[in-house]
Amino acid sequence: NTTNGFADEGKGYSITLTAGEMQAAEIVVYVVDQTATKVWLDKVLVIETYGNAAAQHAMDLDDAVRGGMTALPNAAADAAGGLPISDVGGLDLDTLLGTTSVPTTLQNTTIATLASQTSFTLTAGSADDNAYIGCLIIIEDSITATQKAVGLCSAYTGSSKTVVLIKDPGVFTMAVGDTVDVIAASVAKAVWTQIIETGLDARQSVQLMGSAMAGKLAGAATNTVTIAAMDNAGTNRITATVDSAGNRTSVVVNPST
Repeated sequence: NTTNGFADEGKGYSITLTAGEMQAAEIVVYVVDQTATKVWLDKVLVIETYGNAAAQHAMDLDDAVRGGMTALPNAAADAAGGLPISDVGGLDLDTLLGTTSVPTTLQNTTIATLASQTSFTLTAGSADDNAYIGCLIIIEDSITATQKAVGLCSAYTGSSKTVVLIKDPGVFTMAVGDTVDVIAASVAKAVWTQIIETGLDARQSVQLMGSAMAGKLAGAATNTVTIAAMDNAGTNRITATVDSAGNRTSVVVNPST
């Protein structure tokens, strides 16, 4: 039984618990009407505290932001710093849920030096060779942010942070200072780096097929035939030694690494 009984407040009753009775994180008060004819139904009161009489959990129902609960952000839901919500126009969770499958940005940096529209160095980047091969390279114009170009990295040198694109995106003229995002394409990269033949992955195999089908041919009337890279006459991808009947007796391939 409690030390104090109920006091009639006119339109209700109150009870004062002693400090000793309040020494708990959770106090449960059972109200049982023991009269022959019950005046009220039995009740259970639960009081949550931080362990003592002076530390009852505060709840301010007039606080429209967080109801007095200080562990919550002191900002309205969907506002800056507030809890995220899910609705059509409020973004937050809708945006996050819609972008959970977006590939990871490996590096956000700028163009430090520019050799051509397919080769440039990064201001910041991985020190490992080939780290970005197969990754998407998104270039944003430093003056007009809405101008963006997308390329595919075919080679990367870690010591100089040099990126080589498979081809010029051809959207706008890239320049020093343009923003560069290196986007991980883990699934695509895993496919392209699968070994197809001994020492040759899928990407290199496609290079050699392109060379064989569309590369410039030289030495066809001799015993040594060379076939250039597709759309790059300056790089020989295939060198073959042939006999008098034109049969290949040895073949040396030169795919990019």
